[in-house]
This record gives sequence, structure tokens and C-alpha cells, in this order.
Amino acid sequence: MIHKIHNMARYFFVYLLMSLLFSTYLFAGEDQEKLIYQKFFRVMGTEAQYNQMLNIMANQVKLSLGSSIRQNIETIAEINQVKREELSQLLEQAMEESIEKFKTAVIKEIPFDELISNIYIPVYSKYFTISEIEEITAFYESQVGQKLVSLVPTLMQESVEMFNEKYSNKITEIDRRIRDEEFARIKSGIEELKRINEKIH
Repeated sequence: MIHKIHNMARYFFVYLLMSLLFSTYLFAGEDQEKLIYQKFFRVMGTEAQYNQMLNIMANQVKLSLGSSIRQNIETIAEINQVKREELSQLLEQAMEESIEKFKTAVIKEIPFDELISNIYIPVYSKYFTISEIEEITAFYESQVGQKLVSLVPTLMQESVEMFNEKYSNKITEIDRRIRDEEFARIKSGIEELKRINEKIH
């Protein structure tokens, strides 16, 4: 009986040891993969691109809301031009401060390392093997790869500015046309419902 207990204890110990070694191997593999991905996103300049995108979005919101604020203030008949200008500056300053607070809060409460673990690694790992990630990393570590990384923010900003310059009027026209079409469709539907209602009564 004692011999059996000793055998069971030995088997349990061996099983426990193997389990610990296997789990250690798995976690070491996960840590190694995470290090590879962290290097990949670092040499790609992904964090700088993320911050640049936040700045571009913030600037777009500033331009859009600033224009909207000024247009709405111009429609207020109860105040003179001086008061309009003061009110416009006050609202634009409050808007700018609000956007900056939002950007700061996003960067603080959603740190980039968290995005790597929760967003980027799950997405990239669906389409690339670790060896492929290492190959791409090698390219981005090269001279031409680093040139591309350094120019991406500039390319993005200039593309957005050029798009606004060349197509903002067209986008406005498309927006107006679609709104007019939708309004006409809704108006037609309302009139049809009125005719049906009049027939019933």
C-alpha cells in the first residue's frame, strides 16, 4: 500500500513538473512573440502615426466646428458685430481646450502598449506569421524603410490637405445633393400618407 502511494506521489510530481515546464514554455513563447511585435511596431513608427492621426482628426474637428460656430453666431440678430466676435473667440477657445483635453485623456487612458496587445497583435497575427513579421521588420529597419516611416506623417498630412483643397467643394455638393434627395423622398412619403389618410376619413 505504501509502495503504491509512493508511486502515485512520484507520478503526480512528474506530471506537475511537466505541466509547469510546458506552461513556462508557452508563456516564454508568448513573451517572445510580443517582443517581436513590439519591435515591429516600433520600427514602423506606428505610435508616431497614431499620435499624428489623433492630431489630424483634432485639426479637422477644429476647422469644421470653428466654421459652424462662426456661421451660427452670424445668425444671432440680438448682438452686434463686436459681441459676435467676442462670443466666437470664446467658444472657439473652449472648443480647442476641450479637444486637447480629449486627446490627452485618450493617450493616458488608452496607452499605446495596450493597443499593441489588445488590437494590433490580434489583427496582424491573423494575416502574418511571426517569420513574416520579422521579414517586414528587417525592411523597416533598412535605410529606405526608415525613410518611408519618417515620411508617413508628412505624406498623410499633405494628402489630407490636398484632398480638402481639390475635393472639399465636391464633397459639400455631394452631401447637399444627397440631403436634398432624401428630403424630397421623405416629403413625398409624407404627402402620400396624407392622401391615404384623407381617403380613409
